[in-house]
Amino acid sequence: MRNFHKRHALMTVSDWPAYLLRGIPSHLREDMTARAAYDDISLADVVRQALCHHYQLECDPASFGYQAELDTGGETILVRLQPEVWALVKKETRSRYGAFRQLILESLTEYLEETP
Repeated sequence: MRNFHKRHALMTVSDWPAYLLRGIPSHLREDMTARAAYDDISLADVVRQALCHHYQLECDPASFGYQAELDTGGETILVRLQPEVWALVKKETRSRYGAFRQLILESLTEYLEETP
């Protein structure tokens, strides 16, 4: 596995490309919350971990932990992705309408089912 997090050590997470993931199905959102709380990482880190798992990359969490008081349970979250992961998703989806979201949801489902 390749580790891309270190390559952008000078970049802050706020410099990474952002994606607004909308319409997260409730069952998947509940699983994301459970994983975030268990691993003590943010919901966005759960998404990043799922994509890194999809691309067989090692990506360190970028958050300071899970903050239950900030988790509204909503169906939309803002996700910032490492530039390399962003480029891989863009390449795989080729900017087809809805494909970016679909890839993220499929990666999340697979990741949450496969990992303990």
